[in-house]
Amino acid sequence: MATTIKITAKHVGKTISMDCASMTINQQFEPTWATEQAYGKMDPIATFSHTGRSAAFEFVLLATNIKEAAVLQSNVDQLIKFQYPRYTGTTAGGLGSSLAAPPFFDITVLGGKLYNTMSGYIHAFQILPGHVDGTSVSVDDNGYFLERSYNINFTMT
Repeated sequence: MATTIKITAKHVGKTISMDCASMTINQQFEPTWATEQAYGKMDPIATFSHTGRSAAFEFVLLATNIKEAAVLQSNVDQLIKFQYPRYTGTTAGGLGSSLAAPPFFDITVLGGKLYNTMSGYIHAFQILPGHVDGTSVSVDDNGYFLERSYNINFTMT
């Protein structure tokens, strides 16, 4: 049974859903405290500031036939496009455009049954096409090459 990951790019209002052959999620929580020594106290006085959270996702996407490979390629292309901000006032050549929204995401794994939906921004995004690891590519009717697997990993804060 495949693990499904749903990635919603909130800045453009689009969602992709992909079945993963394998997935690893590592979460890290970092509480931050400020301490100050006080006269006559053996231990410092600690004041809580915040807790930072990040999650590292690593997953493998596989296609078993040419139709699945085309959908897989489309989803990966869309995921790459999601990494860029949304602009307004864009004209031909990009003149006069201004930043409307940075790339911000909601990520849901197994329909929220594994973790609650995580919201945040992605950094350290990496895609490794399958042909690099020896997975053969498919060729469609037009002669275009389609990857049959991808290893994707990123960290989200």
